[in-house]
Amino acid sequence: MPSTARVVRKLTGGISRTSLRKNTNAYTLWVVAVAEAIWNEFDAGATKILCKMVKRGNKIDLWIWGNGLGIQRWEPIVSLLDSPSAKDPGKRGKDGSGCKAGLRHAKELVFMSLLAGQRQLQTVGFTADELEAILHDGVQPDLKEMEIPADSPLAGHGTLLVWKDIGNGPVMYVDHKEDRSFDLLLAGLAGPLPRKVVKTLTLIDTAGNRHTLAPRKLVGELIELVGEIPGLGPVSCEVAVTTKPNRHDSLMVWAHDPGCSIGQFLRHAARVPANKDLAMSIAKVLDSPLILGEVTCVAFADYSIRGANAGFMQSLFADEETVFLFLQWLQTGLVPKVLALLGGPQEEDTNDDRLAEALVERFQRIGAAPSDDTDTHDLDTGKLATTPSIITLECGDSCWIEVGRVPDGITPTWNPTNAGGKLGQNTGKRVHFTAGAQPGDFRLILHVGNLVHRVRVELKQRLTPRLRQRTRTGEPDQIITWKLDYPKHIVGQLTWKLGDGDSGTLEVSKDTLSARHRLPQVSDRAREINIEGRLDDGTTMRLNGIVMVAPPVPSRSKSSARRPSKTEWVINGHTYELVLLRGYAAKDLQPCFIDPDDADDRTKITLNMTHPKFDGTAALAERVAELEVTAAIAGDELRRRQNDLDTMRSLNAEELIQQVSERSNELFTMLRGLAT
Repeated sequence: MPSTARVVRKLTGGISRTSLRKNTNAYTLWVVAVAEAIWNEFDAGATKILCKMVKRGNKIDLWIWGNGLGIQRWEPIVSLLDSPSAKDPGKRGKDGSGCKAGLRHAKELVFMSLLAGQRQLQTVGFTADELEAILHDGVQPDLKEMEIPADSPLAGHGTLLVWKDIGNGPVMYVDHKEDRSFDLLLAGLAGPLPRKVVKTLTLIDTAGNRHTLAPRKLVGELIELVGEIPGLGPVSCEVAVTTKPNRHDSLMVWAHDPGCSIGQFLRHAARVPANKDLAMSIAKVLDSPLILGEVTCVAFADYSIRGANAGFMQSLFADEETVFLFLQWLQTGLVPKVLALLGGPQEEDTNDDRLAEALVERFQRIGAAPSDDTDTHDLDTGKLATTPSIITLECGDSCWIEVGRVPDGITPTWNPTNAGGKLGQNTGKRVHFTAGAQPGDFRLILHVGNLVHRVRVELKQRLTPRLRQRTRTGEPDQIITWKLDYPKHIVGQLTWKLGDGDSGTLEVSKDTLSARHRLPQVSDRAREINIEGRLDDGTTMRLNGIVMVAPPVPSRSKSSARRPSKTEWVINGHTYELVLLRGYAAKDLQPCFIDPDDADDRTKITLNMTHPKFDGTAALAERVAELEVTAAIAGDELRRRQNDLDTMRSLNAEELIQQVSERSNELFTMLRGLAT
């Protein structure tokens, strides 16, 4: 693209030299870096974007063109921490590093821009070494002006970015061994780009052949919503209900970039008690292999992690109000439309539920139950015979009481005559208890078959706030959570402070009833936290907690819950969740799906209970389901061992059995032997 150019003016940039490499670390992957350049064109208003690989002698260049507004300010091109999009929540540019992503893959970058009404384009170019000199040494590059070359795609207005000499450049920036092929772009660009961007994009190979990049395939009727969440900002979705899911399809939560699956998002949201019930009710509908597409909330952009480890920061889920507003929109805006396409809510089937519970208990015996932090009073009938369980409440308050282990065919019955309160119902594994007005020490009688258990009930006129655990033990740099019980009489906000000389940090929740404590990096002594506040009787409340910071333990097994989860189990430190799929939309699908989430170290196994394999007697259905789940666990373990994120994600039991048998998978042999 030769043409004579004249200097218009000098440009000024500036920041430390080391920042250039650090700020472009997120773009070391070829597809991720090209996707970033395409995004920049879309943010500039482009409705047509061209990505073209061009041969130049024995070298290959990459051209990325968009018909947007063009470059209005040139200083951000040669600077860091300066982005024209930083104050626009609808755009993803924040620090000006994305436009330099090409330096991780090419020897030189050349920017060309044509503004509307102009007849000459402006241009600036630099190598990594030259940009370092601009940023660090105050060198001022030339902004040049030139006639529009005959082979330039620029016409009217827009931007052309040229990555010159792909695969070459300083070794500290460019990995010369990385695959930077056109085929890799064709296969991978649909992943990090939303459908609205993909629709504008055309790829051209070195032979001049044009390729339209297909968006991630959404088979089924499409739900498209665009709106605004008051107090949060723009939100949109493109969601489909399909009868042909595959391993590349799922429902994703985006900011501007892919964040995480809806399942992972809802699990993290549910860890905050205030959002738990809402998140779990949404998960029953949206966290399904039948639901795929993307939901985009630009307010999450401040919590986004870009690059190879893309996702959301954990601090997003600590922002209870932001997450609640988004969940509320899902529940009222998206869930009803999805349910309508599914033919209504899934019908419960007690036989299927009993089958699932039996399978979970069986695999918990092979592995373990996950830890459980529910506030429900859990009663273990195996322990009640020797150790009385105690329920402590303030007069007039209420709680749920749940029995964890009950033999098959037995329904627990309750006698609240001398319990100091009343029950919502007197039978069942889970009952609601309301304390009476009289304080004292009472007994609630529980009958499980021929066994009789007495549950101690302490009713107090007034319960003083206290720390749930006053003394703790932790490892250096570990994060522990302090929580208050009985906060009813607290007035206003509490004040949390670390003890004198403590180098740790405290992150207090909005309601000030809990705090996350990052322990110091040394294990020299006990640490203290102090809490102060006012109570509704006018007195001052002072509490303190002590944590002993001990050296790391060489190995620590996962703890088991008092009440095992009804849906999850842990094998070799990896969590598995069993989900049942029902409804007419699933009738033609395979019997079993595995959906791995390696970021959370867990895998969801979905059994399609509408499949004919589960017809017949209850014993036969249970045996078939057991084989499906066993094969799914073994196949997933093999996938993780080989660090393969995709293979076997959508294989059914027969295919998995063949895969794991051919590789002599010992875990499969063990599981099959134990489950038989």
